[in-house]
Amino acid sequence: MSSKTPDSEALLPLIERGFFDALEAHRPGLTQQTKARLAELGPRVSHLVRTSLDEMHVGYTLLAVAGFEVLAPVDGEVIAMRIVDAALHAPMRAKILEGTAAMLDAAPDPFAALVSASKDRETSFFGESFDFRRPVDDDHGYVLEIHRCLYHQVVLACGRPELMPLLCRADTSWIDAVDPTRHHLKFVRPSTFVTASKCRMWFMRTDGDDAASHEAVHGP
Repeated sequence: MSSKTPDSEALLPLIERGFFDALEAHRPGLTQQTKARLAELGPRVSHLVRTSLDEMHVGYTLLAVAGFEVLAPVDGEVIAMRIVDAALHAPMRAKILEGTAAMLDAAPDPFAALVSASKDRETSFFGESFDFRRPVDDDHGYVLEIHRCLYHQVVLACGRPELMPLLCRADTSWIDAVDPTRHHLKFVRPSTFVTASKCRMWFMRTDGDDAASHEAVHGP
């Protein structure tokens, strides 16, 4: 995760190149088949696109849907899911992981830095088609709830709710950069749209946990 505002027009083509390269490596001809399926799926979700950010997120999600629907009849659903997951996320995972770790390592206050980056991305990366709410936001913890998710809306419109876990796994690229021991913070995601009506993300300081880890001293 980074606080840098992404160039949405450049990001989707970058994701597409990595995705189609991975599909072609698996089996030549998949790019053409997947692009044909993308053209068929487009009208189902056109009503969800209002901004350039929406176009990026909808396009990203449709890659997962189209790729899965092309692969599954030949490779089976389990393998298709695995191939699409790798094709969609592996090309950028190392860069995101490295960038997030570097940001946290350099920050005087990693907790504050991660919360600030999360807040910035609500507007600069996700936009108004996502509904973000903050029931807890103080110096000790930050709870972010997503009540409307554009990725979820796209998979529902395409009749593929089973692909939501794959989309949610995109966040692991930056989540895995959080080292509680080094950064004195923890991140947990108690629920997502896979299992609940909203996604919950909890950022918590761990500075106060040290004393609780010592053996208790009991009086006579």
